[in-house]
Amino acid sequence: MCCYNQKSRYNRRCHFCARPCTCFCQRWGGPPGPQGPQGIQGEKGESGHDGQQGPQGERGETGPQNILSGMQIQMTENSGTIIKQDDVFIFDDIILELDPNITYNSASGEFTIHKPGNYAIHWWLNVDGAEGLSGTAQASILVDGELHSSSLSPVTTGQFSGHSLITVTTTPKVITLANTTSGAMRLSNLPMQGGFLIYS
Repeated sequence: MCCYNQKSRYNRRCHFCARPCTCFCQRWGGPPGPQGPQGIQGEKGESGHDGQQGPQGERGETGPQNILSGMQIQMTENSGTIIKQDDVFIFDDIILELDPNITYNSASGEFTIHKPGNYAIHWWLNVDGAEGLSGTAQASILVDGELHSSSLSPVTTGQFSGHSLITVTTTPKVITLANTTSGAMRLSNLPMQGGFLIYS
């Protein structure tokens, strides 16, 4: 049995046999054993406090603005005018002209679109008789001379209207409003005979 020496971990020589001591003192225990298996993971600890707020980033660029633009025009100089079948209605008084990509020819009644996009059209007419079949009046939007949409009204004395949505992919595109009744149409004697609005 080895004797404990305060100056070293184990005695260099045994007090009993004076031989070099190769064993560890009982105070220090035996040599380290093999590493045991890993234990079960413990419970997750509490979350730490939130850190300080970082500096404010740079301001981004302003996004695109969705603002309507177009043209509004009315008809005031065709009181009592008879519009023959397939003739184009002529508007004469521009109220608003906000889009440089939409132009109007007051001699031909043609609206020309110079930029691709989606365009909405609203129109109305004051009529005083039409020679349509079964007493009807009809007006149509034409795109490059081809029928795009029509409005048929059983009321031949009074106001009737129509709406269209046009997708323009190639330019220019020419838009007109024509009398597509099967006969002539007479405009009313009111100060305003019609109106036309096109916008995108």
